[in-house]
Amino acid sequence: MPDHDPVEKALIDFLVRTKRGDSFHDIMKSLGDPVFDKAVELAVSYGYVEGLQIGRVASGHLTVDTVSGAFRLTPDGDAYLSGKSL
Repeated sequence: MPDHDPVEKALIDFLVRTKRGDSFHDIMKSLGDPVFDKAVELAVSYGYVEGLQIGRVASGHLTVDTVSGAFRLTPDGDAYLSGKSL
């Protein structure tokens, strides 16, 4: 993804906030925004974060829950961020 891509920007923001230790509740305030939702899905599918369970309800809206309070950045997520100019 190019750096100017809105999903890429949302993904980086999501990972930075996760690494910084922002609360899950505060980070998820953007849930429902299609760009943010895609960024969360990518972060989980690429293995950049752990401790999240995602799904979609019948209406198509993304749902995100923490698993045992273990929501955190993975080494792969940290490596991805280190390759970006922040």
